[in-house]
Amino acid sequence: MTNKIIKLSWIITSFIVLISCYPGESPTQFPVGLVEGYKPVYLNSNEADILWQEAKQINKPGKIYVFQNYLLVNEKLKGIHVFDNSDPSSPLSLGFLRVAGCTDMAIQGDVLYVNHFSDLVALKINAFESFTELSRVKQKDWISQFPEETGVYFECADPSKGFVIGWELATLNNPACYR
Repeated sequence: MTNKIIKLSWIITSFIVLISCYPGESPTQFPVGLVEGYKPVYLNSNEADILWQEAKQINKPGKIYVFQNYLLVNEKLKGIHVFDNSDPSSPLSLGFLRVAGCTDMAIQGDVLYVNHFSDLVALKINAFESFTELSRVKQKDWISQFPEETGVYFECADPSKGFVIGWELATLNNPACYR
C-alpha cells in the first residue's frame, strides 16, 4: 500500500511540475495595428543555385573552418568566403561560394558538406572555383517557417515569395501569426 501512495504522489508531483512549465497558448485575438515582431527574409529561386562568385566583404560571419591552405568563413544564410591562408598573417580573399541558406559546413577529404536551404549537400572540391555536386539529402524544415524566438508575433511565411532564409525584427501591421 505504501508503494502505491508513493507512486501516486510521484505522478501527481510530476503532473504539477509539467503543468507549471507549459509556456502558454497563442493569443485568441491578434493585435490590430502596428506591433513589433519578426518578418521573414526571402530569397527567390533565381538566387538559389550554388555558384562561385568574386570575393565580397564579410557582413555576418558565422563558423570558421581551416582546410589545407584555405580559410573558410561562413556568411550566415548566404554562403562561404574562401581565403588562401598560405600566409596566415595575410590571408588572401579568393572568392565567395554562394550557398543560400548556409549556416554550417564540414569537410572530409576533398568533400565539402554544407546546408543549402533545407538540403544537406556534398560538394567535391577540386579548387573552390571548380566544384561538383556529389549528392543532396532532402531535409524537411531545416530552415524553420517561423522565428526561433517564442512569445512573439510574426508575419506568416508566404511560399509564393520564395524561400525563407531568416527572420528580422520589424514593425508589423496586423500580424496573424504568433509563437
